Amino acid sequence: METSALQGVIEHVKLRDVWLLSGRQDTYSDPSGQLETQWRHKLKNVTLFDVDQMANYPTGRALRIELQVGARWIAKSKSRKTKTQRISPESVKQPDEVAFVEGNFAAEYAVLAELDESGLGEFAEKNAYLHVWPFAREYLCSMASRMNLPKCVLPAIQFARRKMPPIHK
Repeated sequence: METSALQGVIEHVKLRDVWLLSGRQDTYSDPSGQLETQWRHKLKNVTLFDVDQMANYPTGRALRIELQVGARWIAKSKSRKTKTQRISPESVKQPDEVAFVEGNFAAEYAVLAELDESGLGEFAEKNAYLHVWPFAREYLCSMASRMNLPKCVLPAIQFARRKMPPIHK
């Protein structure tokens, strides 16, 4: 359920840009054989700041949200589960890790009116991922292909079910 602070942020910001801040990838061994994919994502930073007043930033304020999205490929062994699983960003390289790809992304929003800053964290967790996800998916899948890793398909982001208003004719 959306809070009023979250709804206020949603109504008073407009997405202006999404870009890759930095990326890292490495292959530790030949990526042949059975590999298991593990995903990770982490909210890195939420910043509200002043910009030169321009048409795209009517209040002279902007919101930048930085997120990290990554994957690693682990050699499957008979003793390991084969199910894809999510890992924490703080995880260290496992002995059977074959490769990893991670990207740090920024989403920048124009602030259209005064914001209730208590909703910024919730907005970052619930909305910014939706805006960054297509860019992160393309980056991870493209890098995996270039590294000769198995095709990757990022897990879908699940939405909470909302009641839609009736359609009036």
